[in-house]
Amino acid sequence: MLSRPTRHTATIICGAKSYVNASRYNLAAERLKLVQAHYADAIPLNLLRNE
Repeated sequence: MLSRPTRHTATIICGAKSYVNASRYNLAAERLKLVQAHYADAIPLNLLRNE
């Protein structure tokens, strides 16, 4: 059985992992939108490289 501080730490780590996973998902979605905009000739490639 985990002690109280260990359970608290595990909860914090679980929350941090959730945050990181959500951030990765959001970044992947944003990247996809930018690539699709580039393929539609809406955003020049040099602008994407700068960002």
